[in-house]
Amino acid sequence: MNLFEEASRLQAANRAFAMASIIETRGSAPRHNARMLVRDDGSIEGTIGGGMIERHVIEQAGLAIAAGISRMIEGNMAPQGSKPKAVGGDCGGQ
Repeated sequence: MNLFEEASRLQAANRAFAMASIIETRGSAPRHNARMLVRDDGSIEGTIGGGMIERHVIEQAGLAIAAGISRMIEGNMAPQGSKPKAVGGDCGGQ
């Protein structure tokens, strides 16, 4: 299903959702241009590349939905604790 069709369907049903978009990457990343829709129940449509970074984005999207505000997040795809904002992973990109 097209993400924007799903967003329209959710809006018509008065259901909250978040649209996650990759806006910038540095270094090695699974995707450099992608979008993912996150529903209020945590289910998704599309992908921004999978792995720990996607899990982090889904979690942050849920918090944004609950707060009713948008947000921008940054994450390093490196082992947790190895770099600032590291979310786990082996790609090493940001």
